Amino acid sequence: MAKRAAQRDETTDPVQPERVRLQRYMADAGVAARRVCEEMIEEGRVQVNGETVSTLPAFIDPTSDRVEVDGRLLAGPERKLYIMVNKPERVLVTAADEPGMDRPTVLDLVDHPARARLYPVGRLDYETTGLVLLTNDGDLAHRLTHPRYEVTKTYLAVVKGTPDETWLGDIRRKLRAGPPGEKRRGGDPLQRLGPTRRGGSTRVEIVRQEEGRTHLKIE
Repeated sequence: MAKRAAQRDETTDPVQPERVRLQRYMADAGVAARRVCEEMIEEGRVQVNGETVSTLPAFIDPTSDRVEVDGRLLAGPERKLYIMVNKPERVLVTAADEPGMDRPTVLDLVDHPARARLYPVGRLDYETTGLVLLTNDGDLAHRLTHPRYEVTKTYLAVVKGTPDETWLGDIRRKLRAGPPGEKRRGGDPLQRLGPTRRGGSTRVEIVRQEEGRTHLKIE
């Protein structure tokens, strides 16, 4: 089963790497989700260079092949965009706020013609500042956010007082445990960072100390 799953994730022809899966090309062009595109191909709704393709797997050369869906010529994959935003405080990391709230979002900080098709990768709290990546690249967003890929995130936090090793150990345990089920939105805000990678450890280090407060680095 694992071998079959790995084969499904391949997006290029193993014999001709310049060729990509037809459903991937269609999804990148904005036709529909990849699985829906597969169904459209099997229903005989897709033509490549004037010939109907109804059997999978199917590969095309995106630089030269002509792809039509229901008689409509595809313009090709949408250009991938990657925008880094330094999120200020009191800005939501989402595409739109809840109805009636009208709070600013990270997309309000971007002046780009493709803004409506961008979405944030991951989350930062409303009061938190830091790097947020905006993109229309769904594959990259998945690889950066899914726990399977173990992408390390680093947070800098300021806490009151001077924490001792007992306090730091308690914080590490909470981070390893992650949010307590349905209480994700409540309780200790540090637990919202979620569980660490399986079998891994949580690093909480003191960066520097000032009068009455301490700067921590959390990974």
